[in-house]
Amino acid sequence: MIADWGIAIVQAVPALVLNPFTYLLIFLIVMQWRRQIAIERKLFGTKLHAWGEELLFAVGMGVLGGLLISLPLLILGVVLPLDAFVYLWLIALLLMAVRVRYLCFAYAGSVLALFSLAARWFPAPGSGWIASVWDNLQALPLPALFAMVALLHLAEALLIYLSRFRAATPIFVRSKRGRIVGGYELRHLWFVPLFLVTESGQGTLTPLFHSWPIFAPDASLSFGLVLLPAVLGYSEQAVASTPEQKMRFSARWLMLYALTLQGLSLAAVYMEWFIWLAILFAFMGHEAPIVYSRYREESRAPIHVHPRRGLKILAVIPYSPAAKMGLRAGEVIIKVNGKVVNRRQDLYEALIGNKAFCKLELLNTEGEVKFAQSSIYEHDHHQLGIILAPDEEVPYYIDYLDINLLRLLKIKFKRNTQFVPTLREEQEHA
Repeated sequence: MIADWGIAIVQAVPALVLNPFTYLLIFLIVMQWRRQIAIERKLFGTKLHAWGEELLFAVGMGVLGGLLISLPLLILGVVLPLDAFVYLWLIALLLMAVRVRYLCFAYAGSVLALFSLAARWFPAPGSGWIASVWDNLQALPLPALFAMVALLHLAEALLIYLSRFRAATPIFVRSKRGRIVGGYELRHLWFVPLFLVTESGQGTLTPLFHSWPIFAPDASLSFGLVLLPAVLGYSEQAVASTPEQKMRFSARWLMLYALTLQGLSLAAVYMEWFIWLAILFAFMGHEAPIVYSRYREESRAPIHVHPRRGLKILAVIPYSPAAKMGLRAGEVIIKVNGKVVNRRQDLYEALIGNKAFCKLELLNTEGEVKFAQSSIYEHDHHQLGIILAPDEEVPYYIDYLDINLLRLLKIKFKRNTQFVPTLREEQEHA
């Protein structure tokens, strides 16, 4: 058995390299991070991320998550035909044209399941390839489909939790009250290669135990192993919470979602009517935490704003003097070179007063006094690499929450000149 499975694993690897979806996913990840860097350059005049480094992280962590989640997929014997993956990808890409965050098998799987049920109720609307697709939809094993979706989201919960300490993209957004506030854009795409048992694979796998595979329409068939590309995505904004708090919240909800959906899928193997609960929960259970999370963000006061005393740090540019001094997002600068700072201009003037050295007095995130100092060199960032929370002087803000495929390729900004809506609209029109 070990030899059979080992040979099957080795033979499955080349298919991943030859699969065009592999390169499409990597392209989407690159475009996602190029967009993030373009936002950073537009808002702050510099970049905080390197897309090459982020691509390696997205692929490396995704491969790790794919290997971890492939183990229960193989042990449970989740069997899907290759056609199911083609349909999933086509639906997911169509949904991505509406919102990038819809590039998710939870949404695509729910839509595909409804098509499959419709194909079982109605005759094929044509002949030829349409009839062939109709037959494939009728034979689609829905419990196996949602078992795979559940395990993928279990991997997503793990990846979100492990990525919570990664530097998020700071942004300026407009609150409901018209005030420009600071926040963070949390957008991740992970490339996840997935080992999957399929009826279309070459060779015959030795069963792992007597009742294996559990999620198969017919256990008497011969099964092979394939390695297919998948993608896991995460998209949120943190305005009234820190990125770590937001991602920890999302990871916990996704863990609960994945385990519940897996239970419904297993129940649907023995009682068919459970598949309706699985379809409903796959979509609503995934969307409800996102809606609730955004409601929490909008109903609570923004925290990435300047206090009455001092200047709040929104982000720190990597490898800058601020990073070397150990400054962190969320800390508040009280004094610079002995001078009290309450405005952005105060910071500039205090730094100009001593161009070779600076000493800072801050309050850390626990409210305790902290001191930091560093030499300043000619090539250093003019603000020590500190990105402050926004005020009325910031030139740009982001005016959207969700993006679709077109906005992924073309970033849209609005000029923020004053807080009077009519004046701003007239200037934009001009």
